[in-house]
Amino acid sequence: MIPLETEFYSRGFCHKLVKRAGFVGWYARWRRFNPQGVHHEVVVIMPRKSRTVGQIHWPAREVYPTSEQWGWKGWTYRDENEARAKFEELLANEAQRELPAVATSIE
Repeated sequence: MIPLETEFYSRGFCHKLVKRAGFVGWYARWRRFNPQGVHHEVVVIMPRKSRTVGQIHWPAREVYPTSEQWGWKGWTYRDENEARAKFEELLANEAQRELPAVATSIE
């Protein structure tokens, strides 16, 4: 399985991993040309099975939550302490949760 990148660029934003434990990740996020405007995203990283669509093969990989999953698999915070608290909350609950279900399609 290909792990989620620790740094990536998506939809006009740079993302950099601050901290990760299991399937819980905390990323700093900022606009490409405004590194002072940092906010934080705490996410449940989802495993995705490999699949082939037409002649394109996608290997098994970890993925960031989709926009539709925001609010239950991903959260945005301007305050670093609030992000840290959510990260810790998810870690505390991780032992009670099952691992995320393997998604076979983009939801």
